[in-house]
Amino acid sequence: PRINENLAIKRFSEQSSTRGCYGPSGGNDGYKTGDTLKETCIGMSLTNLEKNPWWQVDLATTPMVGKVIVYPRTEFQDMDGFRLTNFRIIVSKNPFPSGSEIPKASADTWLSDLVSAKSPYNNIMTVNVPDDTFGRYVRIQIEGDNKALDLAELEVFPNEKITR
Repeated sequence: PRINENLAIKRFSEQSSTRGCYGPSGGNDGYKTGDTLKETCIGMSLTNLEKNPWWQVDLATTPMVGKVIVYPRTEFQDMDGFRLTNFRIIVSKNPFPSGSEIPKASADTWLSDLVSAKSPYNNIMTVNVPDDTFGRYVRIQIEGDNKALDLAELEVFPNEKITR
């Protein structure tokens, strides 16, 4: 893969639940705005309020992952701009177990530290993945009870080591 190639675009994705018409494919369809007022029912995925909501993508191959870029919902920033916060990025060679529990780190599964939003505005977040982390499945998961995951887009890029 090329260094600037988004490995997640239009790949098979799933989420823990679906609110309204905002299914999992909205999280990797290429629309990064996350503005539901302009793009009704496209360009965003959204779960119900639940414990530890998640969204995940199957990359179809097992590349060395370099970074994950997360684009949050953008409208109503003053009301819920911090909604996409306190999450982890999880990269695994194996499918994730079903359910709401946060997967455990292992030889085949890497978990990021907890990522928290710095401000509710323009909060695009990049999570760098350690060298030699290979994974077919990438998940974003919010920790806590009665949470919803609003995701405009999640991009996955390969590690620079394999593109040189």
